[in-house]
Amino acid sequence: MDDSLASFSLLNPCVSRETIQKLSQYRDFILSVKFNLISKNDKKNIWIRHFHDSIRLVRHIEKPSENIAIIDIGSGAGLPGIPVSLALDSDYINFKLCESSQKKSNFIEYCIKELKLNNINAINSRVENIQNSKYDYIISRAVTKINDLFSISYHLIKKNTIFLIHKGIHVDIEIKEATRYWDFEYKLYEDSLNKGSYIFEVKNLIKSDT
Repeated sequence: MDDSLASFSLLNPCVSRETIQKLSQYRDFILSVKFNLISKNDKKNIWIRHFHDSIRLVRHIEKPSENIAIIDIGSGAGLPGIPVSLALDSDYINFKLCESSQKKSNFIEYCIKELKLNNINAINSRVENIQNSKYDYIISRAVTKINDLFSISYHLIKKNTIFLIHKGIHVDIEIKEATRYWDFEYKLYEDSLNKGSYIFEVKNLIKSDT
């Protein structure tokens, strides 16, 4: 499938016209930055490789009836957090986009301002240093191995926290490693468009006693 707005719209028929307009602006912002937010090759594949891939998370986030909090760890250019927030378009959801790079965090803040995203805040910090915050969902894309992600974010979870993590073909190896240190329930959702690309959903994470 070619990387285009038309292809994205075909794959995501429920995404509103207003959201698509903001995604188009966001795409222009990414392409206009002088330093690399994404790889040079991926600049030709933003609609499908980045926006569609990010929005795959939306179907696994329940529509809230009260305020919930989501943190995107290692957000980089604001992915997947910004596309997910635009697609969900809910006043009940507050997003935190955690990014340790000052340049990338500044870019996220610029996008938040220009796109008028009232439910998102950037956090320029390593996730390990975030204090006094708990989240209903923890999302992440191409940041680190599962075991390491659990380790650096465990202090952010509460009883019913759900992890939604983008993973590739080696996900089974990472799961096996993580089960040495953690107990959890999980499901894998493979992308029908890109075999070997998964959403890894985790519930009831606790440290293993063994």
